[in-house]
Amino acid sequence: MVPVSFAGRLALVCLVMNDSNDRCSTEAQLLNAAGSKKSQHETFRNALAEWTGREIDQMLHTGKNPVHMAAWKGSLDNLQYLVEKLHCNVDVVSTGTYSYGKTPIFFALTQSREDITNYLLDRNVCVKIINNKGQSPLSIASSHLSLLTVERIRGIEKLQHGIPWQNYR
Repeated sequence: MVPVSFAGRLALVCLVMNDSNDRCSTEAQLLNAAGSKKSQHETFRNALAEWTGREIDQMLHTGKNPVHMAAWKGSLDNLQYLVEKLHCNVDVVSTGTYSYGKTPIFFALTQSREDITNYLLDRNVCVKIINNKGQSPLSIASSHLSLLTVERIRGIEKLQHGIPWQNYR
């Protein structure tokens, strides 16, 4: 089998996702697939079969990568696949104009995704981050999630006392 380049794998995603070539922005298709419904999980996994977590982590041309999208859209199965099988970074920072400094937990929090937030907390995400809007995971959770999850984030923030705050404001 001939090895396929990074760009070639991006092109294959469009073909696997059965999208027309004129609409096919490979990265956009992969981002859409990351947040796909349950019936498309197998297609998403097949499209990523030759990718490494490091390659996916570096896919930030649109400012977000598949880990951000899976967290935002609430696709726990895809997020678990990206993190547990491909070893993607749960603390990858978005570089988009309107989402600069947001890690996957921010995307889950803003959509009130308690299950995704708790999954990410189980994976030891950093909660000592201030995004471009001056928000921290704790400040967002306070208005979007249950008191139990808010207290969990507060406790993790205290446990991360030796980690400096990352400020993207």
